[in-house]
Amino acid sequence: MARSRATENDGERQSRLAADRESTARSRRVQSHAQREPQPALPALQVVRRPTSAVWEYEAFNYNPTVAYDSHADLILGCMSKQCNHCKALKWVGELDSMCCSMGKVRLDDLPVPPEPLRSLLAGAHGASKHFLQNIRRYNSAFLKIPCNARVGQLVII
Repeated sequence: MARSRATENDGERQSRLAADRESTARSRRVQSHAQREPQPALPALQVVRRPTSAVWEYEAFNYNPTVAYDSHADLILGCMSKQCNHCKALKWVGELDSMCCSMGKVRLDDLPVPPEPLRSLLAGAHGASKHFLQNIRRYNSAFLKIPCNARVGQLVII
């Protein structure tokens, strides 16, 4: 059984490197001169070594823009082509049936129509819609700090 490089001792490392050198020399002996010409450099995204499957769990905290994450087999989810029979939610192929509505046990009410002017801001029918939609997260964060029982027109500065 092969051991990982992190756990091998110096003797095992030297043995592995010698085997690698022998393998490289053997393959070069059978290659023609034209095959040994230097290959053109690959774009930066393909040159960077991608982490192994065990590392993906923490990769989100150390995002590297030079890594082509979309080309790694562990991260390709495919398209959401599966539909729940109960709530009609779109799902990925490997996703469990109970992930969205617990197989019909959970039923959410439809969202109410937002009041004006929020409805026209969201629909793009208001003059400030573009600005509002570009900054919607900021507005949401600002309103999260307002207590639910706050009264309009009364401002308390502490």
